[in-house]
Amino acid sequence: MDALHAPGWGSVYVVALGVLTEMFAFLTLALIQPWGERWPRWVPFVGGRRIRPLAVVIPAVFGVLGVTLYNIGYIYTAFFADAVQPKGAALWLMNACYAPMLAWPPLLAAVTAHYWRRRKTETTA
Repeated sequence: MDALHAPGWGSVYVVALGVLTEMFAFLTLALIQPWGERWPRWVPFVGGRRIRPLAVVIPAVFGVLGVTLYNIGYIYTAFFADAVQPKGAALWLMNACYAPMLAWPPLLAAVTAHYWRRRKTETTA
């Protein structure tokens, strides 16, 4: 058996993916919090300096694209793929758990656009 297909590695993968997702979700708060405009003082070399708006906006746009592609894949799999899926109440519960993910791309795009507009007017004023 290949080591990558062992149940232990599958668990590590799922936990690592969950931690990575939570880190990206936490970084979304930088678009609306004051700490998203200035590096913390404890960061070496750049501590206390203002963060360039493009350094935040470009990764956020890639986040919008990534989550959008994920949602497209989920919708395709949920409705069109011949995958083994739960039935009845379990299917409704699964879809209810994934439904908020569909709102993430447009909300992240709106917050990113607001961050760009706000920070761009700051630098030109």
